Amino acid sequence: MSIILKNLLLTILIIITLWIQILFAGNENISSRQESKNILTNSIVIENYILQLKAVLQNNPKLIKERLILGRLYLEQGNPSAAEQELKILLQLNVNTKEVLLLLGYSLLAQGKAREVLEQIKPPNPISSSLRSQLAILYGQAYLILKEFSAANASFTEALKWGGVTVSARIGLSLAALNTNNLERAELEINQAVINDANSVEAW
Repeated sequence: MSIILKNLLLTILIIITLWIQILFAGNENISSRQESKNILTNSIVIENYILQLKAVLQNNPKLIKERLILGRLYLEQGNPSAAEQELKILLQLNVNTKEVLLLLGYSLLAQGKAREVLEQIKPPNPISSSLRSQLAILYGQAYLILKEFSAANASFTEALKWGGVTVSARIGLSLAALNTNNLERAELEINQAVINDANSVEAW
């Protein structure tokens, strides 16, 4: 019976996720042709911007802001491998800001490099409560991919301790519970996520 309930809950979560993607994809009045045109235009703009940034960095490879933007654009473009390369150059330049660490972490996760996230993304010293919380979320997501659910639970719990990303932490706790057949805890955490932020897209 628990397996049936687990599968049902997974199905419901998938349906909710797909519904959210459809609901927030854009204006309902925009035709599919216009949407395709907008996507194509945006892709061309990003590609042109990338080419310009690469040219600038070729002449001055130590420009931090430009390389950070390039890494972000690569990730937005769906090229996490290229993003990883640019962001690691920033780390070599001793730039370990919040944005660099998080972008690098998610570029690694996008490639399925969960273990590398845990090994390579280290918290700076000193570290703010906000970054500590966001890194805990990142580590928790890596542990979920690695199916280390106890460690994932600990990371998401740590994120709650530092605040700022309550909904993401609750959803992470729900997923960890779901994967250990603790359906009651999974439901409790999802409900708590909705209570904490009723306007959150993630929770709904």
